Amino acid sequence: MAGLKRIVERPYARRLMGGWIIQRSELIEALKKGEAVELDKITVGARQLQKLITLLPYEECLIRSNGRLEVETVERVMRSQNGKRKLGFRKPRHYRQFMAMPGGAWLPRNVKKVVVLRPRKF
Repeated sequence: MAGLKRIVERPYARRLMGGWIIQRSELIEALKKGEAVELDKITVGARQLQKLITLLPYEECLIRSNGRLEVETVERVMRSQNGKRKLGFRKPRHYRQFMAMPGGAWLPRNVKKVVVLRPRKF
């Protein structure tokens, strides 16, 4: 692992339910830069994760590392109260997807580039 290159990616995200809500397009662009992805000490293969994320039906996804890497769909909801509009997220009623990958899933034999996800709050 002497030639291991760590690329730190900081996509915009929002904290919710013990994880990060990240736009799919930003996450896919970050995953294209490496062979493996790391989030809170959990490492999985980037190429297969990228293929699975493209199949999600909604634009945002919730990513958690809870002993394993969990990816779940969430939908954006606009609420208005007294003329003020607020943005929120909730689990969808239809087309709900959930995936959980243990650490080390789909890793290539010789990993040269690891993308480290450290989301930036907005």
